[in-house]
Amino acid sequence: MSEPAPTATESILSAPLPPRRPETGQGSWALGLLALIPIPVVGLVIAAVAMLASYRSIKKRVNTVVARNARNAANWGLTVLTVLSALCIWVIVNFAVHGDHPEPSWAPLLPLAAGAALFGIHLAVTIAGILLARRGRVFGSWIAIPYLRVVQTPDTE
Repeated sequence: MSEPAPTATESILSAPLPPRRPETGQGSWALGLLALIPIPVVGLVIAAVAMLASYRSIKKRVNTVVARNARNAANWGLTVLTVLSALCIWVIVNFAVHGDHPEPSWAPLLPLAAGAALFGIHLAVTIAGILLARRGRVFGSWIAIPYLRVVQTPDTE
């Protein structure tokens, strides 16, 4: 007696899986999209901290592209945190010096405009990092402050 023909579900489950794409570090950059959390400033802080945390979670046995993309994303996250800290200090000092009556009257809008510009630049850098990392290329923003050094991976030693 012959075996019954496999059902459609059985044939799908027994099909070979497609080959897995190599890691590229795209996830480190994609964490920058957490800035889209709809709470002003908090989303940027969460995104920057997540990008930094992804660098810390990279294992030693990753390829060079992943390590460099994670490091560059972390440097960008630290740069965002630095600029946000400077903006907060600017607001505090401006309020301490001028109190409730700033001179000129549009002065309180400058940190808001700078924060909005930072948000836009952050999204542009993050999307560029995601797209280039997806292609297997290393994206290093020339705007980012290089806080972190190069990671030594097994294939770079």
